[in-house]
Amino acid sequence: MIEANLSRGMEGASRPSHFRGVATVVAKLFNLVQPELAVFGAKDYQQAAILKRVARDLNFPVRIVVAPTFREPAPKAASRSFFEEP
Repeated sequence: MIEANLSRGMEGASRPSHFRGVATVVAKLFNLVQPELAVFGAKDYQQAAILKRVARDLNFPVRIVVAPTFREPAPKAASRSFFEEP
């Protein structure tokens, strides 16, 4: 799966085949699962824009939403918390 225009700049400039791989995997997933909705994080806006284009070009009946990226705070490593006092 190739999406040439959106994947050239920004992240695509330093990772030329990255978005091709992402688009291929997601297109296969959409084909198998046939979701009505797919949500992607806003942190990866370029990727979401590419996937919107792929979904449109391949006529996948999926609504793609770009939502704020939320990450849980990383837990402490077990070895570190073992030595800390409660």
